[in-house]
Amino acid sequence: RMQVDTPITVVEDKLEFGPLPPKPPEYYSNTILWFGHGSNLKFLARLIEHWPESAMDKSLLIVSGKGGDVLLREYLFGKPVKIDLQYLEWGINTLLLAARRADAAVIPSSTDSYKKYASNNRLVTSLAFGLPTVATTLPSYFEFRDCFADLGSAVGEATLGNPKLGLSGVRTFQEHHMPRFSPHSIVSRWKDAFIECQG
Repeated sequence: RMQVDTPITVVEDKLEFGPLPPKPPEYYSNTILWFGHGSNLKFLARLIEHWPESAMDKSLLIVSGKGGDVLLREYLFGKPVKIDLQYLEWGINTLLLAARRADAAVIPSSTDSYKKYASNNRLVTSLAFGLPTVATTLPSYFEFRDCFADLGSAVGEATLGNPKLGLSGVRTFQEHHMPRFSPHSIVSRWKDAFIECQG
């Protein structure tokens, strides 16, 4: 059997939003944002159950699909919940308003499940929103390791308590990485991929 080497090109999603500048600390609202598909709510529930002491004074603003609030309550049934939880149903405008209200974002996940293969979309979106971000370091996040804090680390817990510690990471992302996710850049990469495939 003849083996043909076919090049593989990864073209990422374009950003749905333009960049938001990081919020000045004097305008902080003690709000942390989580957003995502309902399949990620079990990881959020685990984080809520073990919420770090450094961020006990925060509200957690949750943006997910219809019925996600019910599913989250099921995951949390009988578990300790020591912080204020607020739920908003998913929508592009809703997410944008939530991001403007929040001081930071948190993205819990798992490297022991199929979620370890998730894309970098949520991390990229959080940083584009200007939000200091604390996240589980998935493989697709690793190239941005200087832009966010690892969830579960001392730095991560400190950043949840004091988001201004993550401002330099946001600036690094927006200045050095964000242009690659612009519509113009994504269109150019698709063109290059088609040309390469045609040989």
